[in-house]
Amino acid sequence: MTFMTNLAIAEQNQIQYTSSRDYLQYLFRFTEGYIFRCQKEIINGEENFVSKYYQAKPLSYQKYSGIRDTYVSMNTFFYSKESKKPERKVRCLKRLNALYVDIDCYKEGMRNDIVLRDLEERVFGDELPYPTFVIDSGRGLYLIWKFKKSEDRNALPRWERTQAYLINALERYGADAACKDAARVLRVPNTINSKSNTEVSVMRYYGHEYTLYGIMKELEIDYSFVKHPKKQRKASDKQKTYAEILAAKAGVELPDFDSRSATYKFIEKYQDVAPYRKPNYNISYFDKESPKILLKGYLSDLRTLFSLRNKPDCKREIALFLCRYWNYELYRDEEQALEETLALNASFAYPFPEKYVEHNTKSAVRRIAVGLRYNYKKQTLIDLLEITKEEMANLKYLKIRTKDEEREEKKKRNHNAYVMRLIKNGKITKSMEIGDRVSEIRGLLEDGLSASAIIEKLGISRATYYRMLSKINESELRNKDETKSQEEMDVNTYKNDAIDNKISIKVIDSKRNLMFSWLKVSLLCTVSFFKPAFWRRALALLCGKDCEIYYNDYLINDLGFGIIHPPDGRDQSDDCEEHNTA
Repeated sequence: MTFMTNLAIAEQNQIQYTSSRDYLQYLFRFTEGYIFRCQKEIINGEENFVSKYYQAKPLSYQKYSGIRDTYVSMNTFFYSKESKKPERKVRCLKRLNALYVDIDCYKEGMRNDIVLRDLEERVFGDELPYPTFVIDSGRGLYLIWKFKKSEDRNALPRWERTQAYLINALERYGADAACKDAARVLRVPNTINSKSNTEVSVMRYYGHEYTLYGIMKELEIDYSFVKHPKKQRKASDKQKTYAEILAAKAGVELPDFDSRSATYKFIEKYQDVAPYRKPNYNISYFDKESPKILLKGYLSDLRTLFSLRNKPDCKREIALFLCRYWNYELYRDEEQALEETLALNASFAYPFPEKYVEHNTKSAVRRIAVGLRYNYKKQTLIDLLEITKEEMANLKYLKIRTKDEEREEKKKRNHNAYVMRLIKNGKITKSMEIGDRVSEIRGLLEDGLSASAIIEKLGISRATYYRMLSKINESELRNKDETKSQEEMDVNTYKNDAIDNKISIKVIDSKRNLMFSWLKVSLLCTVSFFKPAFWRRALALLCGKDCEIYYNDYLINDLGFGIIHPPDGRDQSDDCEEHNTA
């Protein structure tokens, strides 16, 4: 790069432009058109953004010192035919006066002076040209590259290309990607930034002025436009429909729809036969069901998104405008749209006053009423709201799908279309055919037909029959597994309910065992009162095989039969003899 300057001269020159009048007179010198001065003012207790337009000299003589939140447009504008006054819109742009970048370094956690020092050491004179002005905006920096002579509005595409290049080059310092339109306004030196309560000031004046062509050449940005050869355009669907109506009523042949010009000439020739009825632009573009679902999804994602954000600077104004705009598109009810917008504002961690919300979002309703709409792309909405990848994980509609997700969705969509085509032609898929055959074989088996009879009746091979039979068995086994798993789930549910009701199954089992033990002991205690062996065996049977019964100090096992064990070590023969006597 060939852009170089002397920093000592730059620091000395900044003294020349400490006042807002000197700054504005130098910035808009030899400039044609109207410049907008914007200011936040309190009107009837409400904060409003008031815009007034001036020519260069009267603009510089306005009061700026100590005034809060005052801005000027960097480019100039002309009268609008519709409103009969100048408008700060790109379509009313007259001259391009400068290139500019708004660096919000506070978002990156960096101070203005540190960022400026780093820019002077690494960027200015190497990657980018030195700017004409470096301005402390209160919380960030403005870099302004003034043109020697303002550029015509026809240079807007080249200007936008260069503006985008500068923003991308300074993205690591926190360059605001939204500050890329030609109608942007910037703060004026010597005014007050109410957000930081600090004064806006000129930090550097390097004294350089440029031409758009010179900057694009040094930055190696393509200056020329690529002119594509004109292709033969086909007639649109509206033209085709209208031409068919005209041809039917006039009794003539249809034009060549491959040529739009031929179709247009045909319509122009026969349009008196059936005058074209212009569509009613007050009908919402979102009258179909699918766009309504999309809007409801956007509104739901908007609520979810701001439930995750708890900072004041999180694009709340844009969200409120979109909320009122989409609600009015959906329901065509101004009161309901306003209620939904105020409800969203109330859900913010830092809500705005209700009057402020109502006043600053009413343009959404007014724009639809005149037939104009914002057809935002999804990527544009994501950029406006600055949605991060972490936030997208919680959203359903305001997110960019991965290539794998798009591939799977496309595969599913193609399969559904294929099935619908088959059904329309009276055909079915292979899986449907197999399912029908399995159902038919299962029905024949339930009727009691043998394998040979089924094969002969259906006209299938033995291998096909057994293949279908295996599918039937698999399905039955699957059903059994499902039934078993359902039973297990029911048992687990019962146990959980028992635990929830503080009923312990173990306690119930222990109580039941204790009850049976008490019954056994009671029965054993009554054995000594029954002498006949029959009653002893009956009682032993009731108590179980493992019961031990003593009778006359003898232990009787196995229901009173077998070996008799003397309890006190007496001779076994005596015991037997005593037992026989007994």
